[in-house]
Amino acid sequence: AALIAFALVAIVVLQFGTSFEAYQSAIRGTFERVLKLQARIAEDQPLKLPGVQNPEAFLNTLVAIMPPAAAVLSMLTSLINLWLAGRVARVSGRLRRPWPDLTGLSLPMLAAVILGAALAISFMRGMPGFIAAIAVAVLLIAYSIVGFSVLHAITRNARARTWILAGTWIAVLLLGWPLLFIAMFGLADSIFNLRDRFGAQQPPIPPMKRNS
Repeated sequence: AALIAFALVAIVVLQFGTSFEAYQSAIRGTFERVLKLQARIAEDQPLKLPGVQNPEAFLNTLVAIMPPAAAVLSMLTSLINLWLAGRVARVSGRLRRPWPDLTGLSLPMLAAVILGAALAISFMRGMPGFIAAIAVAVLLIAYSIVGFSVLHAITRNARARTWILAGTWIAVLLLGWPLLFIAMFGLADSIFNLRDRFGAQQPPIPPMKRNS
């Protein structure tokens, strides 16, 4: 899903050419025309948006975040559709393979190498850095999903499992930025195999009572 989403958005971006300046100018002009239409502003008039002090900076931000956001949305939509299709097939009795254990999701070490390379390239200027940033976005979401999978797996025998999972999900949904730590957690599992080290532990067997 991450690979497909990255490829689709990268192809769309590269249709504007290999020059980041050409892409930025074209997309910025499109956003500006759409916003003027919504605000009922004439094309020859400067853009003014309610609550926005610097429309130019706002447009530049949209241009920068729209492709990574579109790739992430496409990836999540594909995964949700796949899950729903699997559930429908399972309910109808036509699912030919057993339902997978979602707490066993993992990524190969190659994904971590690609993430590191994309992160390094994303600091470059121009189109290479911009395309690499799209790859970083989808891979971070992929590792976030793995991180949640690991968290669900290693807390399976924990007494405070409900509180841990609920607190983590609420923090991510309300704040957003804790998702980065979840992604790092998933990346750490790919390198250090946290799931097998902590998740495989079973609750201790109670000692046998001696016969009196």
